[in-house]
Amino acid sequence: MYKMPRTRRATIADARAGFSELVNRVAHAKERVVLTSRGRPKAAVVPLEDLDAVEGLSRRGTNTESLLLEIDRFVAKVRRRRRGAFVRGSTEDLRSIRGGERR
Repeated sequence: MYKMPRTRRATIADARAGFSELVNRVAHAKERVVLTSRGRPKAAVVPLEDLDAVEGLSRRGTNTESLLLEIDRFVAKVRRRRRGAFVRGSTEDLRSIRGGERR
């Protein structure tokens, strides 16, 4: 199962005071940090992988075919990490969805 990166909030003043630590947490612990001012979100600091993913989606557009291609890439990445072992049925479900079939 994909584990969502942690997202935390920090004031801009706190982020400025501990900027080095914040950058390291984002880069190494893959945390996402929403920077706030007066309790309102102003910006976010995200890992480079997240930025690459967002930029990649905007370049490809959000049509169905490009999203399915992204799912295929994600499945291949998971397969490599698990050395081919999948939860039974997950691959078949993705194939049926891609083929337009519904369960």
